[in-house]
Amino acid sequence: MEVEMNVNLVKKSKQMGAIWGIILVLALVGFEVFNFSTTRFALYDLWGSLGIAGISYATIFAIVFCAIDFGGIARIFTPEQGNDEPRGVGYLFGAWLFATAFNAVLTWWGVRVAMINHGDTSTFIPLFVAVMVWLTRVLIIGTFSLSGNRLFHQMHIQHAPRR
Repeated sequence: MEVEMNVNLVKKSKQMGAIWGIILVLALVGFEVFNFSTTRFALYDLWGSLGIAGISYATIFAIVFCAIDFGGIARIFTPEQGNDEPRGVGYLFGAWLFATAFNAVLTWWGVRVAMINHGDTSTFIPLFVAVMVWLTRVLIIGTFSLSGNRLFHQMHIQHAPRR
């Protein structure tokens, strides 16, 4: 009876981990869609239709900013740790942090321009949105880095039956 209960708890734990993992992935995808659109809008406002091969620079750089997040997440899940960790990981984190700060400025710019185009002159709302987006990015990526393996690859917990 007790062994069955332990097996059921392990199954429930794995299911909950998978559910939380799916929720986090959906949140990240939704966040990146918002990030792409605001970044592209802000850069298009700055550069206009300048581009290469029919693709605007605004679109190219918006894709780059989204790829930086996914690249950072992919690096988090690589197995090297300790002395095997390449020095470039610190540089990658610094580049990611710099890119997120710059992207927050672009988010502020995009929201500000959109509000001015609609006749709203509030200065607080664009700042609030930019800070909220930056903080959300840091927290989502931080969640992946701290508990991503646990969410997606629940370790098998073996319970020996009590005598």
